[in-house]
Amino acid sequence: MKFARQTAEPSREPVFRSEPKKTARLAAPTVLNVPRWLAGLVLAFLATVGAAHAQTVSIGYEPGSAQVRYAATQLRAALVSRHYTVVGDGQPGDFAVTLSIAPAKLAPESYVVAAKPDSLKIAGGDGRGLIYGSLAVVEQIEGGRAIRRLKGSRGTPALGFRAIKFDLPWIPIGPALRSVSIRAPFATSDSGRPSST
Repeated sequence: MKFARQTAEPSREPVFRSEPKKTARLAAPTVLNVPRWLAGLVLAFLATVGAAHAQTVSIGYEPGSAQVRYAATQLRAALVSRHYTVVGDGQPGDFAVTLSIAPAKLAPESYVVAAKPDSLKIAGGDGRGLIYGSLAVVEQIEGGRAIRRLKGSRGTPALGFRAIKFDLPWIPIGPALRSVSIRAPFATSDSGRPSST
């Protein structure tokens, strides 16, 4: 139903139309109106991620020491957790990881990670350095970085001696530790002074 003035010349005034009363009802599901470039980008990303996780990875190392086996085990666990397929020893994979110890080239406890699009080489100055290098790669993998996009790195200890402090005070203080005697390791006499025994 239209309400407008009836004039001979066209009117510049707005035309008012009455609309039917809207009732509340559930709308039928509709297809999302996504731009084609965005849909293509999402599909390309999913194809890349799917292809990256479908790869097989081989880890090569000399199984001589327990530290080298530990480094390989940590890498294997990180790769499997990110849905990579790790092939058995001696079998070729789409991506090759090589672990080695190079004491002539690197200082003790230092490491070098050399990353290429189809391979990764982790070298340590000793067994501990190889563990530090492999754990640096594990951090990248667990952080979501695709294996073909791993970054090379190198690390050398700042101090000659590495120690672990479990966030405990060196001297027992505080309400929870007040009952612990600092003198406990020392033998004392009845007078409270160290004995001569």
